[in-house]
Amino acid sequence: AALKTLGLLMLMAQSGLLIPASEGSQINIFDNVVADIGDRQDIQLNLSTFSGHLKRLGEILDTAGENTLVLIDEICDGTDPIEAGALSLAILERLKTLNATTVVTTHLNTLKSFAYTNTFAQNISVEFDEATLKPTYKLIYGIPGQSCALTIAEKWGIEKDVIDKAREFLKYILAISIKTD
Repeated sequence: AALKTLGLLMLMAQSGLLIPASEGSQINIFDNVVADIGDRQDIQLNLSTFSGHLKRLGEILDTAGENTLVLIDEICDGTDPIEAGALSLAILERLKTLNATTVVTTHLNTLKSFAYTNTFAQNISVEFDEATLKPTYKLIYGIPGQSCALTIAEKWGIEKDVIDKAREFLKYILAISIKTD
């Protein structure tokens, strides 16, 4: 929702339409706005979700340049998280060399960590009310968001014993990742 809103507001402002913004707000004017938002799966073209995203990302890399706004939802989603993280970093590095302004959503810890160690990148999360399990739509700068996958799975009716087993696995996975770091 945040990426779509950002893209639409940019295009509306550049078309001369009024946008909901505080007095004194400023926006950049871009020559090009490109996006990969949503599932690009296509059975007829033999494209999995991941392949569909890669096809679109290739088009974006061919199009993007200075004064381009690039919006990417869940970059490299749908494959091994470690390889996805490496590929995502390479794509983002290329977009940086092209001087494209880039906004990416991700659940990849590799990218969240990258933003902490590179001054040109920044983590921003959407505040999430864990009591109501709904986003507040308030942006929090400098902090990556939490997935809350187990809490949300529980809300949507996944059986308690499955959630409990997932919590056990999560403890195991976290213990292994701490030992390997």
